[in-house]
Amino acid sequence: MLRTLLRLAALALLAEGSVTRRLLTSWLGPRTKGELAARSAAASELYLLRGGSTKTRKKKKAKKKVVVEEEEEEDEEEEAPEVVERPPPPPPRDFPTASVDASISDLDASSIELSDDALATLDLDEGDCVRVHGSRRQKSVARVSRLDQSTEGAAAVLSKNVADNAAFTGSAVTLHGVQLGEALSCSVAPLRETLPEPLKDALGSDDAAADDIAFDGCLAPYFGGKERPVSLNQIFTAPLDMDGETYDVQWKVVSIEGAYSGDEAIIGSTTTLICDSPYDDESLTMPTYADVGGCSHHIDVLREVLEMPLHSPELFRSLGVDPPRGVLLHGPPGCGKTTLLRAAAYESGAHVEQLNGGDVASKKSGEAEELLRAKFASAERNAPSVVMIDELEAIAQKRDKADSEQDKRVCAQLLTLMDGLRSNSGVVVLAATGAPNELDAAVRRFGRLDREVALEVPDEAARREILTVKTRHMALEDDVDLDDVARDCHGFVGADLAQLCTEAALLCVRGALRDAESNAPFTEGMLDEERQEASWAALAEQLDLDPDHLKVSKAHFTKAAKTCNPSSLRESVVEVPDVSWADVGGLENVKTELKETVEYPVQFAGEYEKFGMPPSKGVLFYGPPGCGKTLIAKAVANECGANFISVKGPELLTMWFGESEANVRSLFDKARAAAPCILFFDEMDSIAKARSGSSGGSEAGDRVMNQILAEIDAVGQKNVFVIGATNRPDILDPAVTRPGRLDQLIHIPLPDRDSRLSVFQASLRKAPLDPKVNLEKLADFTEGFSGADISEICQRAAKNAVKDAVRREQAGEAQLPFVSKEHFEEAVSRARKSIPQSEIDRYNSFDESMKTSAKSTATQVFSFAQKGWVSAADASTPPGDAPSSSEEPSYP
Repeated sequence: MLRTLLRLAALALLAEGSVTRRLLTSWLGPRTKGELAARSAAASELYLLRGGSTKTRKKKKAKKKVVVEEEEEEDEEEEAPEVVERPPPPPPRDFPTASVDASISDLDASSIELSDDALATLDLDEGDCVRVHGSRRQKSVARVSRLDQSTEGAAAVLSKNVADNAAFTGSAVTLHGVQLGEALSCSVAPLRETLPEPLKDALGSDDAAADDIAFDGCLAPYFGGKERPVSLNQIFTAPLDMDGETYDVQWKVVSIEGAYSGDEAIIGSTTTLICDSPYDDESLTMPTYADVGGCSHHIDVLREVLEMPLHSPELFRSLGVDPPRGVLLHGPPGCGKTTLLRAAAYESGAHVEQLNGGDVASKKSGEAEELLRAKFASAERNAPSVVMIDELEAIAQKRDKADSEQDKRVCAQLLTLMDGLRSNSGVVVLAATGAPNELDAAVRRFGRLDREVALEVPDEAARREILTVKTRHMALEDDVDLDDVARDCHGFVGADLAQLCTEAALLCVRGALRDAESNAPFTEGMLDEERQEASWAALAEQLDLDPDHLKVSKAHFTKAAKTCNPSSLRESVVEVPDVSWADVGGLENVKTELKETVEYPVQFAGEYEKFGMPPSKGVLFYGPPGCGKTLIAKAVANECGANFISVKGPELLTMWFGESEANVRSLFDKARAAAPCILFFDEMDSIAKARSGSSGGSEAGDRVMNQILAEIDAVGQKNVFVIGATNRPDILDPAVTRPGRLDQLIHIPLPDRDSRLSVFQASLRKAPLDPKVNLEKLADFTEGFSGADISEICQRAAKNAVKDAVRREQAGEAQLPFVSKEHFEEAVSRARKSIPQSEIDRYNSFDESMKTSAKSTATQVFSFAQKGWVSAADASTPPGDAPSSSEEPSYP
């Protein structure tokens, strides 16, 4: 009994002041927010019966102090308690609901202006309160005033505070009139990150002076005499003057007690305002769907499978089915899984319980399961709720491959909790993983995470949307075209594009600092740190004079793109080569064929779709060493703007069983992720030899060969083009070059006279040449030389020029400004042919065998025509040149 009386006395003191409230909290024991709010309400009612005032906390303290002084002076009779009578609620009104066009303007924080037509439609008058619904099922309440009819535009004008709380992002809001009563008490908490530094730790402690600053300098001016409507979880901004500076402090309404209108009320003269301790609101940093670019389809799916079960489960019950219980997001690293996960949870407007798989897995035995149970229990208590699990693979890996018994128990506990969710519990599990194949199969079955949303590497249109989001706060020059940037960033995911924007901004800052150094007041003897600070100060001064001086230009993005590679391909040698057709001398026929075979499917994909035929998947270059096969492949990649992955055949082979095949799968997966991409296999003969069909040492090579063939067949609709290069086409497996795989065989021969001249010109285009050097004579002299042999002659001539320049410098003689004729004569005298005639004869023999095969095929087609299986016109005549019936079909 005594303890009960002491608690009642403590509760009475709890309403006296924030300092007393904090001192007694530890004695009353830990309480939840709901219990604390209930006790605060009871304490406020008890204080009213004792005659206390219910204006603001500050005034209440002052009044209490005056009462104490009167007791000390007179101490004769005790003042009778003052009972404050609260007015009864007004009779209910049935307000209509309407959706009107809206805009945002600089109004009072709790105001909304409505046109005469909107007031009539909603049956409202000036001074009434209205509930405002925007997106994400968020709401706010506002005081109505009449809109100036002289202005044209929207029928409703919102203050920024009302618009933010209602999540207004479009052009219309839904309005509904409400009747609000005064709250008995209202607890508000400041957001820590918006407080001045001295108050961040002082508020919520025993510092009464900090409480006085918060009430007198912020809350009292904001609420005093305003009769402001508020709603639970509403955030408002109130200015705070402190030390000669004004801070915009954000507050959140954490509880409303004693109002007949529930979680919406008016803060009036009889309301007790309670200041809670500062807290960190994660919702301020939660992304929204507007922060996620290039995922419009995925957002539509998430709205369907997440928001409908949470807020309209009756739709599913009317059809006799259970609503979805879980959604799984998966995709490559950096594609936006976590961002979309957090945005979906926030946009749902439901209570969110967050879990990170890594944090759960790091717990001790038993603690992980307890944490999971607590999160799911809290979600059910606060339904509708979303249980958000990131890095799901850390707690739901395949149990037959789990490293410990604890991992198995955690996975089993998660499955049990998901099964324990009732169909009407109002709880949805939203999870994300980067390794869906590592998850236990039971997690992905129906009734658990049964809906999957796959995020892929964004295409050009999606990259454009992502860049729009990433650059919306950047200062850009007028020459920046985001369409061009998106087109040049093949294979980039959202994280890569964010890195691209950051790198472009850094380049802009570096350039501005270099310019500022020329204007910085440097003096003799300045240290490096002092010079750097002087440069920063000069740049800051320049920005004060010209705020638009610092802008990111097209050149910054172009340079940044050269240093940023797709994150999914950073383990591979990936590049967009800077080799153009100008670097490839001669081979005009080869260039033309490659343009039609490789560039057209990338640049004119619509034409292939129009004619209903897929493009070729691959090309095989064969020819003597040093004839430019690798150089041509790089030039093709550069000309069509595709990523380029170069793989040496032996790099895929390892000593471990199955790992070589895994390397091939991983390689093709990365190429598909970076599409359009050219996958170049150099030394193709090392991994694509004819299969022997016997067991032993060649079995591993056969498995690799089979895997390569399977991956080429599985390229599908992705713009992945496979180019192979070999010096030994005669030993390749015939399955590699069959139609549908590397079906375009292109012989890269020794360069002819014109080609050799082009090679000389391409190799020497950056070198200063003596006008006496006759490249045409050099081309005539080097017959039988490969492209590599000619490049070696040019390098040797340049080396001779360097030696001559060093000798002249040491002797004090005049320098020669070019590579002279004598330098080339010395280089040619030491030149040699790297390809013997026998090698050339072997390639010619292979060409003859290919022609013989083609001729036999043509003969077979002609025999089919004679038998009536193929028409003679179809077998031998191009379209439009059909012979007359009297003519014999021509034989090619």
